[in-house]
Amino acid sequence: MAEFSNTTSKAGLLQRAEDFSLLGDGGITNDATLKAKFTNWINEGNGIVQLAIMRADKYWKFDDANFSNFPIATIDLVSGQRDYTLPAATVSGNPSTLYRANRFRVKDTSANWQVLDLLDPTEEESVENGMPTKYRLLGNSVRLSDIPLTGAVTLTGGLEVQFQRGPDQFVVGDTTQQPSFIDTYHYLLPLYASAQYFMPSDMNRAQQYLAKFNTDLLACVADSARRNGEIPSRLGTVEQNNE
Repeated sequence: MAEFSNTTSKAGLLQRAEDFSLLGDGGITNDATLKAKFTNWINEGNGIVQLAIMRADKYWKFDDANFSNFPIATIDLVSGQRDYTLPAATVSGNPSTLYRANRFRVKDTSANWQVLDLLDPTEEESVENGMPTKYRLLGNSVRLSDIPLTGAVTLTGGLEVQFQRGPDQFVVGDTTQQPSFIDTYHYLLPLYASAQYFMPSDMNRAQQYLAKFNTDLLACVADSARRNGEIPSRLGTVEQNNE
């Protein structure tokens, strides 16, 4: 497995990026500006890889193991209110880190969770007040049908959202943190970061690196889709971008 940075074993992501970028040993880790830039590029590549993996297998909901909590959030319900803002998926409070909402549940007055069904696009939202049974996503909001009502639902923490989120970001000072996808493909991140480094000065090399990144990403996605041996594998698709 590849740690973010290991100046002793030289097996870290930043050390591999020093090789790919031709900057040499210490060329990134001893330069504060380059280290910050490569950290950002590695995070960017990590987001691309993890989003591709999320598409690969709908049965195993991929989540970055570096998080210390589960991808579940609760929202307080308000009696008579239909519309609720979706929760930010990370402690940064950035709503763009919520990649996908997978399931919604409402807690009844007996503290039992009831799963909500998705409203058909042509189906009208109920104007009745009571226990919601369905939902609709609109922008950064979820709209409930029926409209929650005191006496039918538990208001405090009464709406639960199960979601998938962006990866736990590396920071410049990280050392032992590792990417959460299959370790065989950890080199994809320094490869992607090095492609970004070469963009202004050597577009041919940058395009070669991105072509290999996209090709090997397909293999990473295929292998990730086979993690659960009891479910027939379904290969997801990945859009290639060689720019």
